[in-house]
Amino acid sequence: MHWQEGASRSGGEVRGLISFVAQHALAFIWNAAALVFLGTAWHELAIRDNSRTENSVLLLGAGALCGLIGNADRFEVLKVFGLEARMRRAVVEAEDVLQRLRAFAADLGAVVIHHNAGLSRWADPGIFQRQDAQKREVLRSLEKLGVSPEQLREARAADKVYVLQDYTSGVMSLIRKHYPGSAERRAEVETEARSAGRPITAGDLRKLAVSLGPVPPDVAELLADIEHYEAHGEHRRPEVWAQRRNW
Repeated sequence: MHWQEGASRSGGEVRGLISFVAQHALAFIWNAAALVFLGTAWHELAIRDNSRTENSVLLLGAGALCGLIGNADRFEVLKVFGLEARMRRAVVEAEDVLQRLRAFAADLGAVVIHHNAGLSRWADPGIFQRQDAQKREVLRSLEKLGVSPEQLREARAADKVYVLQDYTSGVMSLIRKHYPGSAERRAEVETEARSAGRPITAGDLRKLAVSLGPVPPDVAELLADIEHYEAHGEHRRPEVWAQRRNW
């Protein structure tokens, strides 16, 4: 058994040696050629009485070239005087700075979107179109900067509180139109949410609409819009959202 194990190990070592030689055969050949050229150059310069300098220079150059080719992998790793290590460190530092800049840009974009959504909007007929266009431009710029999908989602949702306010206002307006006598019930819903320290939710609005009678189709559609936005952070009917001033 011991001799079999020894033979197995010997066989593995031989195969490993053969594999190593096969992988580095080309390097061996180039290094051998370099030794031949350099040895011949040394013989030309140091031993021969009638040596020719031009021959020695050519031989030295050929030997150096063969040595470089035969050890290309080492130069690829080491480079010259640690230049590659410094370059890699610089690249890592640059990538870190770039990530920080992207994060800052995402935060700044979210602030811009939130601030614009909170501006006084009802006095200017075109304010909603400009707000939507600017939000699209900010998000497009962040996407070009390469911010992460998570950062992009956070920036897109920066105006969520104002979006929900507009949806709530639209549903309340439609309920007021369909049920003129619902003022007291609407006030109760608003008071209940305010007492709980939270905004009115889609659930509150649906409960209110159902309590007043059959839910009109336009109210049902807008309720579905606000529920979709609460769940997914995007508009179910972007074209309807764009016309929110007319709700």
